[in-house]
Amino acid sequence: WSDLEAGLVELQLEDVQLRALLEEATADCEASIDIADDVDPTLNLDPAWVHIVLAQVLHNAASHGEGPFEIKVGRAHTKIEITVRDHGAGIADVDELRRMFEAFFRGKAAAPGGGLGLGMRIAARVVELHKGGLSAKNHRDGGLEMKLWLPAPPIRVSEPDRALSEPE
Repeated sequence: WSDLEAGLVELQLEDVQLRALLEEATADCEASIDIADDVDPTLNLDPAWVHIVLAQVLHNAASHGEGPFEIKVGRAHTKIEITVRDHGAGIADVDELRRMFEAFFRGKAAAPGGGLGLGMRIAARVVELHKGGLSAKNHRDGGLEMKLWLPAPPIRVSEPDRALSEPE
């Protein structure tokens, strides 16, 4: 954690199959994975660190929410958005929702003798190192929705077919 906070961690970037990474992270829980057609199947990231982020987000959902968990992956031009939703009660306390990425913060629902309150802070720092972001909000139909976004190459637009515009 201290190396992450101090900026001393160097990412080991490599091309990773997104679906395989998500399936590995969700192997121990009931989760559906929905990847939009326009999402590149391969992302350049540090698979070990991103696996830790996904595992922490899912652990948080399993500890404080209820399954089944829904993972949706979409594209917004230069970023990939991974949304993890649980079907629990969400976080009613707005201050807790705002502070959940702070170091050593443990919400009221935290189990006695549980963690130190670093898991979500570590996840947020790792995503920041990837030049992305991590956020949380209550879903309008119940449960908590965590959104992680990572940069992706811009969508390439193909050249126009000149044969369609040339006079015959």
